[in-house]
Amino acid sequence: MSAHGASRAIGALVFVLFASAAQAAEPVPARPVDVFVAGGPDAMTRLENAVGVTGRSLRWKWIGSLDVADVVRRPADAPRAARAWIDCSRADRVRIYFADWTTERFLLRDVPLPDGWNEIALEAVGQVLDSSLATLDAGDTTSLSRAEMASALGEKPAPPAPPAPWGATIGAFYGVEAFAPEHPVEQGPGLIATVGPREGRWRWSGWVSAQYRLPETIDTGLVGVRLDTLALRGGARLEHPVGRRVDVALLAGPGLDVVHIAPREGSSAEATLTSDRFSTSVTAGVAIACAARLGAAITVWGALSVDLDLVNRRYAVDVDGADQTVMTPWWIRPGVMVGVAWP
Repeated sequence: MSAHGASRAIGALVFVLFASAAQAAEPVPARPVDVFVAGGPDAMTRLENAVGVTGRSLRWKWIGSLDVADVVRRPADAPRAARAWIDCSRADRVRIYFADWTTERFLLRDVPLPDGWNEIALEAVGQVLDSSLATLDAGDTTSLSRAEMASALGEKPAPPAPPAPWGATIGAFYGVEAFAPEHPVEQGPGLIATVGPREGRWRWSGWVSAQYRLPETIDTGLVGVRLDTLALRGGARLEHPVGRRVDVALLAGPGLDVVHIAPREGSSAEATLTSDRFSTSVTAGVAIACAARLGAAITVWGALSVDLDLVNRRYAVDVDGADQTVMTPWWIRPGVMVGVAWP
């Protein structure tokens, strides 16, 4: 080989060595992490909105409840991401399980919640996620082997979940309901409140509502009347999550329509009018609602309802001693409502 050829070969070798060194110096992107959250959908929303790990992609998934056997079980497909399971089923602490992308090294961490889910608690969960995932990436000897993790899971069974925390919500809505052949619909704004557990797969709660229904005016020519109605409702509510942010609910219970009756002069004649008075009517109803959480503090919802008028009321005027029926509300009255609730 000539001197010129040897120098070219040496130059090429030096270039390859420098290129390899530069490539090795480039930072290796952190592996993505699948994060499974066990507990109520509210816990998932709270964590996803507040917790992040620098330089990592967190793929959040809500699982409702945790089977600890999933932690050491190898996925059917070769895993491409580390995994973390955040168990939020207890009010006093969060337990986090980690498995690396090989499903061979594991970690188990507890984050106490002495003051509940405040900013400090969320920050602590984020720090534990960051440091634990870095430990798994580095192959630190403090991580657990498969056998050690299986033993730890067997020695520390998950305790029974405590009762879910209770809370109250208040909201506003607008409702439209079928009324009578003479006046097809009643409608108006209202307020609704619920009290019950905030988390759980099936949540029973109590609810009450009050709706002002816009005035209905009846004119028979001889006399007229204005009807103002306050519709009071209440009962039990059964709610079930169908997604991370979506719940469906069944509401049922009794009700009371308080009607203010104000006689008016007719359009074609003068008549002797009675005094204003109140009338009540007992109802029963059911509704199916769907609610979507837009954030931690606001929910929008819609509902289909059916009211049953248990009194089967009618409105009549006395003409020369004879009753003349002027309006008979339907005793089955379907309706629709849309609203917003806090928190």
